[in-house]
Amino acid sequence: MALGTNEIHKGHRQRMRSKLLRNSDRVFDTYELLEMLLYHVIPYKDTNPISKNLLNAFGSLEGVFHASKDELLNVEGVGERVAELIFSVSEFAYLMHGDDSGEGTVALDNYKAAGVFAVEFMKDKKGPCVAFFMLDNSMKLISADIVCEKKYESGGVRAGMFIDMAIANKASVVMTAELKPHGPLFPTVGDMETTKHIADALSAVGILHIEHYVTSGSSFIGTVSKDKFKVGQTPEIHNFIKSREEYISNG
Repeated sequence: MALGTNEIHKGHRQRMRSKLLRNSDRVFDTYELLEMLLYHVIPYKDTNPISKNLLNAFGSLEGVFHASKDELLNVEGVGERVAELIFSVSEFAYLMHGDDSGEGTVALDNYKAAGVFAVEFMKDKKGPCVAFFMLDNSMKLISADIVCEKKYESGGVRAGMFIDMAIANKASVVMTAELKPHGPLFPTVGDMETTKHIADALSAVGILHIEHYVTSGSSFIGTVSKDKFKVGQTPEIHNFIKSREEYISNG
């Protein structure tokens, strides 16, 4: 007698659970771990495609758990219960770690995931502000800070403070981000001039300024040209640049 779809799925889930108990999470792909998490709110349906849809939409596991509920609901296969589960797990992780920076654990080697991180990092600010993310050569986050609560293009945003912070934290790669709480979501001429000034100053001391994000609400855009970078960077830096090109080309 042929097995029904539900029985096949049930057997698959039991095999996945047994695999986890025998080997821990190290033998799983990321999409498989996310698939297993979704078992808790989707009792019978195959969760594998939904897991892959989420990772494709947000670029990484970090991107999934930094997404807003509305963004999650826009992904094919994601309903209210799935969105609420992911949002709850994200909030629980925040409480466990004691802060929302993710310092020492977050890899920002994906363009979209880094943009989502920038949005989430500044989401509670009410007015304009500037954030500074310092990373090592593997694009792992060393420190994330709000450096000032003023417009990025203002005369008070100077390169010296970014250099001092990056050197003190032994950063090799950095990103800047600004919050425009009332939009519009694009850089001004002043923003672009400030970015060039900061990037040139950091480059003079051997630090790569890889991106400047402009954020507003739950949206972001990056403003650094791909033409700025040379080949021969670390694989993680290369992955970031490649993911930027793919994100932009996909609209």
